[in-house]
Amino acid sequence: MITLNYYQLLSKGDKKNNGPIYLRVRGLDKRLNLSAGIKINSKFWDKKKGKVKPQHPQAYYYNRRIEELSKKVWDFINTTLQKGGIINTTIIKAHLNGKEISKDTCPSSNQCRLLVVERFVV
Repeated sequence: MITLNYYQLLSKGDKKNNGPIYLRVRGLDKRLNLSAGIKINSKFWDKKKGKVKPQHPQAYYYNRRIEELSKKVWDFINTTLQKGGIINTTIIKAHLNGKEISKDTCPSSNQCRLLVVERFVV
């Protein structure tokens, strides 16, 4: 089963307790961590909900950005699986960066195995 979670990585933050927000994709060939392009103070990050707290002046914008990134990942996974394609971290990362993956990129079956998704959690 593939899951998406957002978390704040304070180890990459600054002295004012501002840290970047990352998207973690689990359930693929290996764990994938992608930057959401958001850096906020930890007091405005809701760990349980994986969203920016409403007290932040740009909470609506940041939370919408988080939802759009999740939707982009799920749409790609669903479309690829419906076409009988292969899903792995390399392919998802390349798609999000606007690059195409050729068959030569994943020649071995171990590197590009088809993952059967029992249930999608959105």
